[in-house]
Amino acid sequence: MTEMDERLAHLRARFIARCRAELAIIEADDISDQDLQHMAHRAAGMAGTVGLKELGIAAAHLEDALLRGDQIAAARLAFLGVLRKITSDN
Repeated sequence: MTEMDERLAHLRARFIARCRAELAIIEADDISDQDLQHMAHRAAGMAGTVGLKELGIAAAHLEDALLRGDQIAAARLAFLGVLRKITSDN
């Protein structure tokens, strides 16, 4: 494993740990739509970098839904589903 691979693996592990914490906040329904939009924005930007394309797509859809004010519940459920999957797999 190269030094760059090690750095990326460390970054991915930190990102997934943050996703676990954010998943708990979302599941507790202890977050405003504005904070959820910011969370989705950060996840959309970082997910692709660490090889979690499916999460990036779900996060971008959630961010868009929140900005539009349309289909938020469906986008939120999809985002939660992907978050649950990646945090249980890793």
